[in-house]
Amino acid sequence: MGIFSGQQTAEQINRTQVMKKAFLIICVFFFVLGIRFLSEAEDNREKRIMDLLSQTEKVEDLEYMIHSNRHFLEAISLILLEAEEKNMGSDELRVYYLDLLARANWKKWTPYLRTTKVVKNIYVVSIGAAAVTQPSSLYLFFDSHRLLIDRRDEGGTIAIFDASVSDHMQRIKVTYQPVPGSTRPMKATAYLEKKKDKWKVIKVVTKEDN
Repeated sequence: MGIFSGQQTAEQINRTQVMKKAFLIICVFFFVLGIRFLSEAEDNREKRIMDLLSQTEKVEDLEYMIHSNRHFLEAISLILLEAEEKNMGSDELRVYYLDLLARANWKKWTPYLRTTKVVKNIYVVSIGAAAVTQPSSLYLFFDSHRLLIDRRDEGGTIAIFDASVSDHMQRIKVTYQPVPGSTRPMKATAYLEKKKDKWKVIKVVTKEDN
């Protein structure tokens, strides 16, 4: 009985080791498969971004039309999703944005972006130019959606001062300088509220910044 018992124990140990090796092989396989899937998804997203940017670059009067151009706004949304996944800071995000424009063979006027991260997957973004004679817009990007907060016909790129959440992630307050190029400094505060999983602008208060 002792001999058979020893043989059975050895067989059990061998079987356990084989099962462990098989389990490890399966884990490695799915890990490699997951990395490959994520890499392909990232490549596909970047291709989509560059395609959208290429389409935008062909638009006439780009300095004025870009603030409502769906291709450009969708590209920004995807860029922010990429930045979120890679945990980019604002400087890294700007370098990444400019690199994508270059890879998309963008040759026209380059839109200027200012970005402020509110919380995970929620950003406040101003789009504009250095020239005070050109328009600027302020958007809230959340997940794959966007919401226009404000738009100014001239004055340079809207400067974002602060963006914060309150009331258990149901409200956002954004303070900003709507017309940086104005001789009369102004300060604006936008109040946003979440309704049925979508953000809405409740009101925008603008006053002189004394």
